[in-house]
Amino acid sequence: MEKPNRNIIGETKADHIYRIVKQDIIEGNLMPGEKLVVSRIAESHSISAIPVREAFNRLEAEGLITIRPHQGAYIKKIETELLKELYPIRALLEGYAVRLSTPLLKAKDLRCLRDLTKKMDEAIEVKKYSQMGRLNHEFHGILYRRCGNESLVKLIEELWQKTIVARIVFNLVPHRAPTSNLEHKKLVEAIIEKKARKAERLIVKQNEKTLELLVKHLENTNRIKKQENRKTDSA
Repeated sequence: MEKPNRNIIGETKADHIYRIVKQDIIEGNLMPGEKLVVSRIAESHSISAIPVREAFNRLEAEGLITIRPHQGAYIKKIETELLKELYPIRALLEGYAVRLSTPLLKAKDLRCLRDLTKKMDEAIEVKKYSQMGRLNHEFHGILYRRCGNESLVKLIEELWQKTIVARIVFNLVPHRAPTSNLEHKKLVEAIIEKKARKAERLIVKQNEKTLELLVKHLENTNRIKKQENRKTDSA
């Protein structure tokens, strides 16, 4: 994990560690199930264990890590069943938000969206899938935040937060990245053509496809782990 920037003003030590660890989780530098050691993080940042524990409590409250008594803190594993519940809801709300946003997006927004698709292509080219995840979230954010309905935006933000660990989807399923960005480009074209209903369908379909591949990957991974555990137990 990279050391925090000491030049940031107005941030407590606990805030600093919270931000750095959260960023590493979101960007896939820390993977689900990985253990976080308080003493190691405290030493690497030249601070005491207290602000690290405070940061961990915030991360646990947000559902990003799990603190097990007498065992330590672990990056929370992605809950397949929870994703199955939340992704379709988020897809429908995002689709509706995009339908509302389509006639409201300005030329500068469209330029920004196109620029992001180019940056995603560049990230895919050099296999920077964590960066792809960040850019993907930025792309979606422009779309739903321009819908003109603050209550809707808050609901979508809450669902993104609850599925935040799934932002490493491109780390887990890298072959999804090129197709996902192609879908982004088609979405931008639909918005340029003012085809709001088409844009809505595209965003829903994209979420459905991502969920399908993510769940398949997680279920395969869990199945392999169970098989390995059975072999270990019988050895």
